[in-house]
Amino acid sequence: MIHSAISFAFSKILAPASWLSFATVVVSLGLWQWEQYREVADQENLERLNRMVAEYRQQTGRNPDLNMIELFRVGLSDQRLHRTPYGGTYQIDPDRMMVYNPHRSAR
Repeated sequence: MIHSAISFAFSKILAPASWLSFATVVVSLGLWQWEQYREVADQENLERLNRMVAEYRQQTGRNPDLNMIELFRVGLSDQRLHRTPYGGTYQIDPDRMMVYNPHRSAR
């Protein structure tokens, strides 16, 4: 009952063509917030993983494997694979020996 009253009120306020614009704005804001969340989560994950890799180097005197499974084996991580918010897993760049996200779209 309340839903139909609200729907009726909005139908009188917004013309049918405006509904599409309204829906587009709502979806765009949601996607923008989701993208912001993914960017922040990705940056925090990269910082945390690079700290783990540095601690692993300090403890063992060598670099972990490129997928960082060894971080799990020695107890530095509670995850065998480190998933990104963009899909896929983080890896270590063999040239720089820094963790990066190969699945993040280029900016």
